[in-house]
Amino acid sequence: MTKRVTRSSGNMPGLVPMRRPRDDEDDESDIDASSSSDKRPRLNGHASSQAPLLPRSYENGLNDAAPLTHSPGSIVRVAMKDFVTYTSAEFLPGPSLNMIIGPNGTGKSTLVCAICLGLGAKPDVLGRAKDPSEFVKHGQKEAEIEIELQRDPARHRTNPVIKRIIKRDSNNKTFFMIDGRTSTQKAVAELCRSFSIQVDNLCQFLPQDRVVEFAALDPIELLVQTQRAAAPDYMSDWHDQLKNMRSQQRKYQADQAQHTENLKNLEGRQNMQRGDVERLRERAEQQEKLAALERLRPFPAYNVARDNYIQAKERCKEANNELVALQRECEPALAAVNAKEEYVKAIDAVVKRRQRLVTRAQDDIRQKTKKQNTASEQHKAFEQEIQAEQKGVKTHKQERIRIDTQIKNLERQVENEPPTIDVAALNEKIRDISRQQREKTDAAREENTKQDEKAHEFNSLQQRIAAADNSLKQLRSKAGQQVNKLNNVSPDTAKAWDWIQKNRNQFTGKVFGPAILECSVKDTKFANLIESVLGQADMVCMTMTHKEDFNLLQRELLNTQRLSDINLRMLDTPLSYWKRPYSPDELRRLGLNTYVLDLLEGPEEILSMLCDNRNIHMYGVAFQELSSQQFDGMMSSNISSWATPTETYNVTRRREYGDAGTSTRTARIRPARFFTSQPVDTQAEQEYKNTIAELKHESQEVQRQADAHKAASARYGQEYNELNAQKKEVEAEKKQAQEARSEWQKLPVRIAGLVSKRDALDERQATYRARVQDIKNKQDKLTLDRAQDALTLVSSVQSLQKLEMDLLQASLAMIEGESDFQILKAHSEEVRQSLAQKERDVGVLTAERDNLKKIATAGLKACNELLQDLSERETEIYTEYNKMNLDEYEAEIDSTKARLEMVDGGNPQILREFEERAGNIEKVKHKLERIENDLVELQQNINEIRQKWEPELDQLIGQISDAFSENFAKINCAGQVEVYKEDDDFNKWAIQIQVKFRENEQLSVLDSHRQSGGERAVSTIFYLMALQSLARAPFRVVDEINQGMDPRNERMVHSRMVDIACAEHTSQYFLITPKLLPNLAYHPNMKVHCIASGEYMPDDQGKLDFGALAQKALAVYGGV
Repeated sequence: MTKRVTRSSGNMPGLVPMRRPRDDEDDESDIDASSSSDKRPRLNGHASSQAPLLPRSYENGLNDAAPLTHSPGSIVRVAMKDFVTYTSAEFLPGPSLNMIIGPNGTGKSTLVCAICLGLGAKPDVLGRAKDPSEFVKHGQKEAEIEIELQRDPARHRTNPVIKRIIKRDSNNKTFFMIDGRTSTQKAVAELCRSFSIQVDNLCQFLPQDRVVEFAALDPIELLVQTQRAAAPDYMSDWHDQLKNMRSQQRKYQADQAQHTENLKNLEGRQNMQRGDVERLRERAEQQEKLAALERLRPFPAYNVARDNYIQAKERCKEANNELVALQRECEPALAAVNAKEEYVKAIDAVVKRRQRLVTRAQDDIRQKTKKQNTASEQHKAFEQEIQAEQKGVKTHKQERIRIDTQIKNLERQVENEPPTIDVAALNEKIRDISRQQREKTDAAREENTKQDEKAHEFNSLQQRIAAADNSLKQLRSKAGQQVNKLNNVSPDTAKAWDWIQKNRNQFTGKVFGPAILECSVKDTKFANLIESVLGQADMVCMTMTHKEDFNLLQRELLNTQRLSDINLRMLDTPLSYWKRPYSPDELRRLGLNTYVLDLLEGPEEILSMLCDNRNIHMYGVAFQELSSQQFDGMMSSNISSWATPTETYNVTRRREYGDAGTSTRTARIRPARFFTSQPVDTQAEQEYKNTIAELKHESQEVQRQADAHKAASARYGQEYNELNAQKKEVEAEKKQAQEARSEWQKLPVRIAGLVSKRDALDERQATYRARVQDIKNKQDKLTLDRAQDALTLVSSVQSLQKLEMDLLQASLAMIEGESDFQILKAHSEEVRQSLAQKERDVGVLTAERDNLKKIATAGLKACNELLQDLSERETEIYTEYNKMNLDEYEAEIDSTKARLEMVDGGNPQILREFEERAGNIEKVKHKLERIENDLVELQQNINEIRQKWEPELDQLIGQISDAFSENFAKINCAGQVEVYKEDDDFNKWAIQIQVKFRENEQLSVLDSHRQSGGERAVSTIFYLMALQSLARAPFRVVDEINQGMDPRNERMVHSRMVDIACAEHTSQYFLITPKLLPNLAYHPNMKVHCIASGEYMPDDQGKLDFGALAQKALAVYGGV
């Protein structure tokens, strides 16, 4: 078939490929084990013996073929080491069509993977493995990819060489190199971008696992990818700008409509309230005037106060003048009175001075008299002391006899010394008893400790018995079985629920446990269905209706207790909120019997939570399997989920894709685990019983030991008390002996004290006469002092008599002068009264003047302060009414009040709303004006860009359509490509491909419903070929595009691809296929790469010589 065979290994000399080492599992399943299940078995046809060995196109063009050169950015060389299936391989692609053929699993798609990853793309582009490390050959630590691109003479002196090293065990770490220097993935991507290489564009790079994805590519996305592949970059930029501007335009238009409607409503309400507002404004004006008049009251009041002050000031001045004149007239008459008054004052001073001298003399006489009396009392005291001394002599004699008697008694006690005791022996005996007591105390304490330990052990055993008994009861009860199920499926949730039950008082509202515990199935035959609809997370979810409870549980369970496997839901929506989409009759017409909600019993709050989580109020249930007609009806109904006795159905609808956007997911009904009635686990029950019996026996033994320790402790306590009694007896004996010895030792001291006391009495008796004589001497001296003081007292009395005579003379002169003064004063009293009255009048007028001045000053200050804070309206009223007197001003206030009462008050809120609405109307008008300007500018920009973008797009798609139509015409079919234009939304502009594969058909839109898989594959490859002459990409890759084609279509497509790809001035092409039909078209510009690998390859690569094989085939079939 072929003449030019390309080696697949860099080590292969000539046309002989080397054997590639392979492990048993070294095939493409290393990357994606599931990809092989999507491939159909490939059956290669065999040419008949009459068919020519080589195609005529090859024979005709062999000598005429002119050598082609690689275009800038095309691939010159691809080398791989330890990459996927290859240990070492090298490809040297031609500048035109490169056809890579070989059996399944030989590593054809590995070349595609190498090109993709080597040019810096992510594994996602391939649609296979997600991590680059998965492309490293099994058993190796790293893989290498090296790609040589044809240089651009204007930018490069040599061909750029990109190298990528992928590490297996370093967190998917990869390294890039460009021309032998370390580089980055970003630099590699920039280099590819400079050559217009778009590995992520399906129009340029179509891996095997993304062929189906491209065939089902959304028409809108196909337009985007086509522009990226075949149009200049600014075309995509223009498209993006148009989409963005159109979105912004719709937003502006929506805002415009909203603001216009809002403005209309605001203006309508404004016009309706205008009459009321005018009345309110008139009332407000009168209120404002009244308020201003009330506030300006200080001004007329100040005017009155000022006038009153001026008048009072004048009256005060006149009264002062009159007082001064009157004082001049009365001055001679008052002079004599004043002179006599001065004389009386002088005499009065003399009287007072002489009175003080008399008083001092009287005080001196009283002191001397008192001293005489004191001396007399002292004389009596001396007489009493003499009598006391005489009486004491008799008493001392009796006391001395008593002391002598006591001394003799004590001296006899000294002679009787008490017996000596052994204190050390008694102390040793006490210490020995104390030591025995400590031993008894320690022993008793040890027994008490052991008793406490046994009591603690006994309590622990009782708790374990109670817990085991409670577990046994739970095992036997249905609720207990459910709790055990919850503990098995989610221990964290069981712990959380236990804490909630013990702390109910901390919650604001109700907190509900998991559905496993709180809910039940009305009929157990639906348990399997219910649990297939509800997930485990729904079954163990705990529900509350208050946000405070939700926050409390989050803090306690997640933060404090560190529980992770818990689900909390806060929902305050009542169950009545959730409406069923169909009535029972409508449900039966659809083939359904009820909803999942109707099969459950439980608290409404939990059922509401399940409605919110799982839509159980909309989840239909059929008690029997649905017919095909009923199933079709369900697909078009408002119910997207339902269940039958054997399966559940979930329908996903995407409106933007129409019927193509509807998918159905089914699942088998699985056996129930939670809502089941199972018998009691007899083995577990017996284990609990055995445990309880063992614990009870152990607790009895512990109780016996505790009682023994208690008895021992009591025995030690009794022994301690006996020792304590002995100790007290010894201590009492010791104390009694010590006290007797102590008393005997004190006797000499007591005797010495009594002797000293007796000697003191004798001494006092001997000095009796001297003491009496001393008292009589003092008594004689006191008598002499009294006589001398008596003479002094007589002299003082005589001096007092003289002073009293002088005082009497002065007092008589005072009486005479006072009499003369009163006579003169009586004669001048009328003058004085007139003068005093005038002074009182002046005082009253002065006080009045000062008070009025204070009032006027305060009024002036208040007015000045008001003047600093007057509004414009208040200034106008001040100017208008300032000249009025107070009565006129009050009359104006009363008049304003009367006018205010005549105007209806209405609702003051209306005026505020009217004014606020007026402001809002202006704001809305400004917004509308701004939006209209933005819309005009935006429409101008849209028109400007569209006028440039749309003609170029039409021209581009027209060229693609011509090439597409020509391709279809070559296989006697029809096809065309056009742009679907949605004037209102550039986001909806799309490529619309129309095809026709039969004569009696009309052109129809290509989709996944109308055409077969083979027809879609033909249409896809023809579309890619139509891009060939237009695309800016330096190369294209198509991996197994012929999937699903019959041999006829595959042959026609291949022939057309050879014609297009091998034409001059086209980009490089890679076609990967495992099929090998006979008599395929050939062109000298194409290059065929035959990949041979696997366990059947000879060990000696020289035995596999494709040139020799070709010569042998020609000899056998062509007679050469």
